[in-house]
Amino acid sequence: MDDLLLPVEQLPTKSANGAWKASPEDLNPETDSLDLDGKPQGKSALFFGDEEARLRKWDGLVQRVHRLASPSSAEAEQRDAPYGRILVDEENPYGPIVPMSLSTVSLHGDSPALMCAGEGENLERQCPFWQFRERFGAYLVDIDYSRNYDPQRRLIPKDEFLAVVRAIDHHVSEVLKDRAVRSATSASTIRMAGSTAVP
Repeated sequence: MDDLLLPVEQLPTKSANGAWKASPEDLNPETDSLDLDGKPQGKSALFFGDEEARLRKWDGLVQRVHRLASPSSAEAEQRDAPYGRILVDEENPYGPIVPMSLSTVSLHGDSPALMCAGEGENLERQCPFWQFRERFGAYLVDIDYSRNYDPQRRLIPKDEFLAVVRAIDHHVSEVLKDRAVRSATSASTIRMAGSTAVP
């Protein structure tokens, strides 16, 4: 599942401050749930229903990939938590959750959802916490940015966050397509080998 995490060379450049941290930090989802300051807490980051999960963190960005037991399990989880399960109401220091439109963005996953948690005007230009979730079959992909995780404590605009979302969406889509092609090729080779066997 590590191949579903975005390689650092594919991460878009920050608009205002150059590149994100050059070396991402891969976290163990069984022990490295992040607190609201982006520090590992020593407890599981696996969500109910996860068969497997991976986390990668760059500065204020985190990509999480969850594999559930089936596409229907992933769909049910997405319906229950359309933006992911990172913010819990009593632990949300950012402000109200504000759904954001994705109408102008073309993505490969199913039922993509974007929100900003924050207060004030112009949240599209300066959000303290972005959260995105989409589904690919049995996989859920969560991407979030928190100014609390970022050493520079920046408020990033929606278009900058969506550049990261598009890069991860494209990468996950391509990896899953490649897997499907390899699987189909392997199945075809096995069938052909079986049909040429001499009784």
